[in-house]
This record gives sequence, C-alpha cells and structure tokens, in this order.
Amino acid sequence: MKERNFLEILYEAVIYSFGMVLAKYDAYSSEMMLADVGRHIRGYLEAEGIDLSHENTAEETIQKVVSVFMTRGFVKDLVFEKDVNNEKVIHSVWRGLRGAKAYEKLYSETKNPFISCPINAIILDFLHQNGCTLFLHDTKFHPDQDRVDCWEEIRPNIPAPEGSLDIVVLENARLYELAREKSKRLEEEIGYRRKLEENLRGYTIRLEKAVEERTMELTAQVKKTEEANSRLAILSITDDLTGTYNRRFLHERLKEEVGRAARYDQVLSCIMLDIDNFKQINDTHGHLAGDYVIKELAGILKESVRAIDIVARFGGDEFTILLPNTDMVEAVKLVKRIRDIVDRHRFKFNEIYMNITVSLGVCMNHDSKDEDQLIKCADDALLHAKANGRNQWFCMPCCNHAFPDNPAQAEKL
Repeated sequence: MKERNFLEILYEAVIYSFGMVLAKYDAYSSEMMLADVGRHIRGYLEAEGIDLSHENTAEETIQKVVSVFMTRGFVKDLVFEKDVNNEKVIHSVWRGLRGAKAYEKLYSETKNPFISCPINAIILDFLHQNGCTLFLHDTKFHPDQDRVDCWEEIRPNIPAPEGSLDIVVLENARLYELAREKSKRLEEEIGYRRKLEENLRGYTIRLEKAVEERTMELTAQVKKTEEANSRLAILSITDDLTGTYNRRFLHERLKEEVGRAARYDQVLSCIMLDIDNFKQINDTHGHLAGDYVIKELAGILKESVRAIDIVARFGGDEFTILLPNTDMVEAVKLVKRIRDIVDRHRFKFNEIYMNITVSLGVCMNHDSKDEDQLIKCADDALLHAKANGRNQWFCMPCCNHAFPDNPAQAEKL
C-alpha cells in the first residue's frame, strides 16, 4: 500500500486530538492541555505507522521525534539554545516550518505558538512522562510564517509559581479557577468533574445526533426550496405552451444584446416570423390543433438555432429570434433554412395532416437602432413578406442589405 502523505496524516491527527481535548475539558491550563493533545497526536501518528516510540531518555526520544518531523518535511531543522551552564533549554527555534494550516484552529484558541505546534505537543508529552514541567511565554506569531521563535523553560516537576502558566479558558473559566483554589476539596472536584464529563459526553452524543437530524431536515428543505425557486425562475421567463422564452424575457435580453452590440461594435440580427393563414387552422381543425402547430413550430425553431440565440414567442403564432454577433448574410441563411424545413415538415394532429408555411422578416442593427426600433424593423419586414404572397422572407432595405425572396420584391426595393 502506498504510504500516505505525512502532512495529511498530521492534519487529521491535530483535528482529532483538538476535538478530544475540547470534549474533555471545560477549562484547562496550557501545560495540561498541551500534554494531552500531544498524547493523542502521538497515538494517531503511531497508528498510521509513523514510529515515535519511547527509547532511553526524554532527550533521546525528543531527538527522534524531531528527526521524524524533519525527514518528513515538516521542518527544516530545530535549534536548541541552553543556559550558560548548558543544563536547560531556554530558547528553541523551528526553521522552515511547514503544515502551519494543520494547527491554525488550535492557535486561534490558544494564542500561543508553542502550544499550537503539534511537534511541541508531542515533546511535552514525553517531558511529562519523565517528570518535567514546562513554563511557557507568549510571543508574536502568525501560523503562515516559516520561522517561529518559541521560548521555553524546562524544570523538574515542581508546583508552578502563581501565574506562571498561560491559562486558556474555553468554558466556565471563573468556576474552574475558584475550584482550583480550594485544594482541600480536590478529590471531590475530580469525582465531580468525572461525572460531569460522563454527562457531557452523553449530552454531546445526543446533541450531535439531534443536530445531525435537524441538519438533514434543513438540507432537504433548502434543496426543495432551491428546486422550487429554480422552477419558478424558469416558469417566469418561459412560455407555457411552447417552452420557448416569453415576451417579457425577450425584451430584457433584447435590451442587453442591443447594448452589448453597441459597446463592442458588433452586429445583431432579429427575425420575426408567423404562421401563414393560422386562423384557418383554428377555424377548420379547432384551437387544440392550432396549439399543436404552434408548439411543433417552436420545436423546429429551437433545433435550428445556436445555443447563444434566443427564441421567444412574441404572441399568438408569432415568434422572434435574436441572433447575437450575426450579420445579415448569416441571418438570411437561417431564415431560408427555417422556411424550407417548415415547408417540408408534416404536421400531424389526430390523424389529420396539415401543410404549414411561415413568413419571415429579418433586420440587422443599423444606425444605432434601439430595441424597439429593431423589433419594428423586423416586424415591418415580416409584413412585406406576407403582403408579397407569404411562405417567404424579406429583409428591410434600411439594413444596407436587400435580400428579397423573389424578383418581384427586388423591384419594389
């Protein structure tokens, strides 16, 4: 099996250990908490196959732990400075520190760089096993920096002077401090705390379960709400019968596209089309047949355009197509293709076959047309196509391009 990344394992170990300590203490001192965190981190790393086993002395063990962290790439090196008698460490410096993000949460609680470093926690665990007490001092620190100055002072395990430990309070700090002052009742306090811990664990389990269940409920509700809002958003811009965009959405997009074309000096074409003699379909075959023809035509239009084009039902049997960044030559190719497809298509409703044709008018933005002028220009072109015999297309001469469908139109242009 491929060996897992050390920093990944370290991150998991720190998160796991920090959670264990939070579950155990209402309030705690730096040293008490740090040793406990170190025990959990060490156990987690050893369970992942990283050898941090105890050897002969605390100093040898610490050197092995440091070596493991250095070879794994967590730090470049560790420099210890001792006092003038070379008896005790008074200053240590980690250089090339990595993985600071793995214990950023711990630092945010302790506000102490020595406490928040996983390797320091492991070292302190071994010191406690050898009967040593560590006195800590604050220093300015940011978890993203590469160099960390950590001041420390190691002594035999003797009672700590008043105020020598950094006290980190998470909950109930004042009650905890008052309880500590009453040393005569230490045994009662320990028993009481154990009972509280058991109750807290039980309460935490129940609370976590309740939170999980409620979170699942809220997640489901949020999902339903998002789906409902999404459906409403689609319905608000969609024509019920055809599934194309509705007229309100068309005007919104038309304004955007006209503005974009003006800003970037791009072309924009607009097509208006409707069904020839549509009233006869309703009168002959009924309004359901008319609805079917409109819906079928909408499908043909949506399949004929690009993804960026906009097909909208303008009203009744009339449709509008916006063609961003499309000149008149390309727009005319599209209207010719649509007309031919509709002319060949067999519209079948209740075993009744109907021959349907459409007339189309096309216009391109010219002379800084606004959205209303562009629609009117395309609509006027549609009226020309219908007046000239239907089942054809017409391009308005105002677009500097005249592409009539037959010579008779060309003469009128």
